[in-house]
Amino acid sequence: MSISNAIDCALEQLHRGRPVLILDEMGPERGSLVVAASTAETPMAAFLVRQTTGLLTVALPETVCDRLWLPPMWGTDPVASSTFAVAVDLAEGVGTGISAADRAATARRLADPSALPSDFTRPAHVLPVRVADSVRRRERGLDMPGAALELADAATARPAALLAAVPSLWHPADLADEEELVLFAGQHDIPVVALGDVDRWHRGSVPSGSLATCTAGNT
Repeated sequence: MSISNAIDCALEQLHRGRPVLILDEMGPERGSLVVAASTAETPMAAFLVRQTTGLLTVALPETVCDRLWLPPMWGTDPVASSTFAVAVDLAEGVGTGISAADRAATARRLADPSALPSDFTRPAHVLPVRVADSVRRRERGLDMPGAALELADAATARPAALLAAVPSLWHPADLADEEELVLFAGQHDIPVVALGDVDRWHRGSVPSGSLATCTAGNT
């Protein structure tokens, strides 16, 4: 599959509320499952919890995090491409905040442009990630949260992505390597897109084509 077709396939899946896998051969998180946060529902959140480390994060523009009063965690690098913010739960309509239903509801609200700071309790179970404005302006390359954010925004017009790293089944103490990630994606019929290709697309080096090329489907 060409790079443009791979990107279009990922966008189609995210638009439909389905997951994609972003592969980063060189990064600390070699592969992450990504869903557009605005489409996150309980079954998909449960799938992410089962198939990943269980730590669900939501990539958001840093300007949105500032508006929602989600400051960086103490000790994070202030000039990094992305930094963890204070964890949140939805303030109303959820239980303990840890269930798949609760975390999906929190993710959807984080993606809602009408959300207010008072909609969330802190600290809690869903970890926002602040993606630097310089990344969105293409002044530096995409990291994993930035790539997830840009794909979700292009697919849904909501700049918010729910993502989690995929652990290794062969070596439980490690994250999955490229071979295992490709095998995992094939078993679950999940499209794979390389982080470097997303970065080139984000910078305008890879045009998008027809969404009809995507054949991936159910998890």
